[in-house]
Amino acid sequence: MISCNSDEIYLSEKKVFRYNEISGLQSFDPLYSKNQSHNWFCNHIYSTLVKLDSNLNIIPSISHKWKIKDNGFIYQFKIRDKIYFHESDKFNSIFKNRELTSNDVKYSLDRIKDISNGSPGYWIMENVNEIKIIDSKTLEIILNKRNPYFLELLSMKYCSIIPKESEFIEDFFQYPVGTGPFKFKYHKLNTKLILTKNNYYYEYDSFNNRLPYIDAISISFIPDKQTSFLEFIKGNLEFISDIENSYKNEILNKNGYLKEKFNQKFNFNKSIFFNTEYLGILVDHNQINSNLLIKDFRMALNNSIDKDKIIKYLRNNIGNPGIGGFIPKGMNGHIEKLKIGNYNLKKSKKIIDNFKKKYTLNNLNIYTTPAYVDISEFIQNSWQNLGIDVNLIVSPPSTHREIISSSKASIFRASWIADYSDAENFLSLFYSKNYSPYGPNYTHFSNKLYDNLYDKLYFTNDKSTRMKLYNQMDSIIVNNFVVIPLYYDQIIRLTQKNVENLNLNKMNILNLETVKLN
Repeated sequence: MISCNSDEIYLSEKKVFRYNEISGLQSFDPLYSKNQSHNWFCNHIYSTLVKLDSNLNIIPSISHKWKIKDNGFIYQFKIRDKIYFHESDKFNSIFKNRELTSNDVKYSLDRIKDISNGSPGYWIMENVNEIKIIDSKTLEIILNKRNPYFLELLSMKYCSIIPKESEFIEDFFQYPVGTGPFKFKYHKLNTKLILTKNNYYYEYDSFNNRLPYIDAISISFIPDKQTSFLEFIKGNLEFISDIENSYKNEILNKNGYLKEKFNQKFNFNKSIFFNTEYLGILVDHNQINSNLLIKDFRMALNNSIDKDKIIKYLRNNIGNPGIGGFIPKGMNGHIEKLKIGNYNLKKSKKIIDNFKKKYTLNNLNIYTTPAYVDISEFIQNSWQNLGIDVNLIVSPPSTHREIISSSKASIFRASWIADYSDAENFLSLFYSKNYSPYGPNYTHFSNKLYDNLYDKLYFTNDKSTRMKLYNQMDSIIVNNFVVIPLYYDQIIRLTQKNVENLNLNKMNILNLETVKLN
């Protein structure tokens, strides 16, 4: 089936789904699953108490049923029988026939809650008072305050379940073990990761066939999108997501769809993506550029960027210009258009001219990654038209994330991809108690009214009330210009013609449980 020879892996006569991860994987520990590549990996190898279906509804996973008690303060979960951890080549004597229990769930969730572990998902469990074991297949999670979207939080990959024994295994995350549809087989740093089918996976299709259908996943780590694309064209990858600027005109027409000559060769899918691409601006004492602490200055920066041109010329009409709020297009609470944020170069120049009469105009640094240099250069040129000197600081994705998390970037390009389908997921980025590095508030925005509105979300399930709260909060964010929405993204997926059942969803979760290769 799989043989290792001189650090090479040969997969012969097997159904293998191959894809490339440009940004790599820095860890196999779900505690740190704060980006798409890590989430995809965790989705393959681990399981959570509950999960999202293709329509982003909560459905059973490790827990087959649950009760919400004490007016929303207690969540009781029943764990399925006969869920087994992967048999491991490295730890087989430990995990052979090892059934998952409530103790594993408690241990995994307590790891997130332990602030000393430094998980970016710490904020998920901050509201948890206690995790109580009732018996080996039953546990209760007791909250400090009600949270109507707590089940959605538990579907996040931070909340993946690992065996309790991992606490005492120093190299566990070099050879990770979970209960997901695929299990770890082989890893060569920055080169290759092989996951093979979990023959004892607990999920079945509607005809009672055990999932998954394919035999293995092969993940390469080619850092260059152009090279990755060529591998796909040659048939060496089953799938690519996102289209690199260097070849977008070759494969897509000006309307953002596949050119006719490729229609017979590849499958093409395009959909709304719950992802806002934006510029974040640090607005606390860590901000070394005092200009950026002044709202009018930030407004001038926002209004000088022609976001329609970004979509038309740099994105081949993939996505929608960021002329509304921070909540992405297609999600409840999205604001279509805000007058205050419209492109207006003349107004921006006037603001900057007045600004220079009172203050010294400082240079600006935009922190970005190689994949977004073209958009960053467009923004750089827009701001230089205002008479501002602008530098681009380009770093690899892992370095860029660390710079942002540690509040060292005055202005940074970033994406926020939904972890669950409630708008609170996006609004949590501006709650003052979620300051990075222990939460997702990378701008360190703090506003008492905003925090009060955010807290109210915990006390209502009423959709119309929540919508009003979403709109109020989103308006506060964009009217303070602590972020500059650039565009609301769309998912682009290209697959080989033999790929079936690769379902699209608005969170771009890569779910290979039901994929077939014919």
